[in-house]
Amino acid sequence: RLKPPDPYKDGRMPFVLEANRLYKEWTGLTPNLTFCAPFSLAIQIRGYVNFVKYMRTRPAFAHELLAFLTEEVLAPWIKTLKAEAGGDFLVLGADAWASPPNVTVEMIEEFDVPYVLRLKTLCGKASASGWWGESYLKDPRRLIELKVDVRPGYIYGFDPDPAIIGPEIYKEIAAKHDVPLALGIDARLLRDGPPEVLIERIRRYIAVGAPGGKFFILLNNIPADALPAHIHL
Repeated sequence: RLKPPDPYKDGRMPFVLEANRLYKEWTGLTPNLTFCAPFSLAIQIRGYVNFVKYMRTRPAFAHELLAFLTEEVLAPWIKTLKAEAGGDFLVLGADAWASPPNVTVEMIEEFDVPYVLRLKTLCGKASASGWWGESYLKDPRRLIELKVDVRPGYIYGFDPDPAIIGPEIYKEIAAKHDVPLALGIDARLLRDGPPEVLIERIRRYIAVGAPGGKFFILLNNIPADALPAHIHL
């Protein structure tokens, strides 16, 4: 019984479009265009427990919902975001639910990757990001390689994963596929420090990631109560 929404009328879509318009008007910059990726959106709609049950017991229904969200909700929304922003900009989907131990790599392969790739086909510069949790896996390489398949122009590792399994595996895979690498610094570390640990972490990542270029450090969100001194180190 679901029906496609109207981006200019329904839900919070008009609010987002107006916020993006004001941002561009006041700053002269292109707004950061984002959406909720199909897999994470399905969980937002049905709830984590319910959707995991669907994947296990009603996979055809899970795929039907994902196809509807991809084709009838997100593709038109992404096209509207780009049109209102005035160009064919990258639109990045937040997809943190696609992360072990919440789900298995097999679930990501079947229920997530195909729909992100479908959005790429339908919308051009659209992708998903936010997957983490490879440090929970016996073979973290599998998830990192999947990130290459759906990459938004680069691959990434978010703390605590690179700190636990080492940044070297990310650099190796990025170099193999000749794509840029981003390593993300833990938000809790940015807030709490201590500074010497934060400095050591960043130096370690730069030492591994910087050779050959195509590397940048990503701050995994800066908490509002983070000490300015920690950010300006």
